[in-house]
Amino acid sequence: MPLLWKHLLSLYGKIFFMVFLGFAGIGLFLRSKAFIAMLTSGASALQSLLSPLYSLLFLLPLLIGFSSLIASFLTTHYMSSSKEISVLSSYGLRLREIFAPLFPCMLILAALNFFLVAEVIPYSKTCIRKVYLSSHMMNPLLLLCKKAIPFLSKSYIEIELDKEGERGENLLFFYFDEQKEALSLVTGAELSYENREFVGKDCSFLRYIPSEKEGFDHLVLTEEKEVVLNAPFFSSFAKKRHRTRSYDLSLKELWQDPTEKGILKMVKRLSQTLLPITFGLLGIAFGLIAPKRKTPKAPYLVLALLILFYFSCHFLAKKLPLPLASAALFLLPHLLLLSSSFTRLLRYQKGGF
Repeated sequence: MPLLWKHLLSLYGKIFFMVFLGFAGIGLFLRSKAFIAMLTSGASALQSLLSPLYSLLFLLPLLIGFSSLIASFLTTHYMSSSKEISVLSSYGLRLREIFAPLFPCMLILAALNFFLVAEVIPYSKTCIRKVYLSSHMMNPLLLLCKKAIPFLSKSYIEIELDKEGERGENLLFFYFDEQKEALSLVTGAELSYENREFVGKDCSFLRYIPSEKEGFDHLVLTEEKEVVLNAPFFSSFAKKRHRTRSYDLSLKELWQDPTEKGILKMVKRLSQTLLPITFGLLGIAFGLIAPKRKTPKAPYLVLALLILFYFSCHFLAKKLPLPLASAALFLLPHLLLLSSSFTRLLRYQKGGF
């Protein structure tokens, strides 16, 4: 048994790390454009490198779960197609005894996912926001590339920006100040960032200020041929707003939040924690091949549909406005996938397929 388990763990480990590194490499490659854009915009090499790395941390729980699925599936399929499982079963070994070393591996990966979603990812979200703001403060014009500024929750932006991020045209900026209940509109024909100065030409500023006084002019309109703001002014404004930004709480803080949104976040992190176990058992169950039979295509179709069902529920859970319904959608795929896995394993053990 130790030799068998060593062979099984070696095969599983090699496939797992190859798949994981492959997906991680693809993720970093997809983020290479953001790295180059930050580097050319004036950010330091360290800031440009940290941004894609922090972004990759958000995908680690999913990458670990998906790597566990592929590794367990290919390991089981290889042993099943080479008749190793049939030979071991003929000696009286059950499936849980053959694949016993894989279960602790899945638990270790689940514990790693738990640590990631409980502490690492919430902290990394804070760090990436700081890196994003500090790098974009070097060139404030890059903040306008987004539909909304990160430190202004209720804002909307439209602008035609060049590839270098140094000039922009046709600025349209809305912002609602919740404290003063004031609505602001800014338009600009041309914007540029040169010599640490933020320059706008043909700018209009429209502000609506509510008041109960009679005869009060609620609209304030200002037009400027040219507006110049230095970088320290814009950076101090961003930092001031940035301090009031709320980030994802750690698991300890979420445990003290009994609201529906707090429960939803905890259930979402629980779902991410269970991914290596759920996907690992799914890979073992559907990697088995019935002895003395050709490999049918139906189980693989069912496997693909189950994976599609998981991602569909995950996508819908993010879109639903009801927190408790979203929490149920995060857990429902795990129940279905686990029940399908155990049903298929029991059928194989009894020779039902």
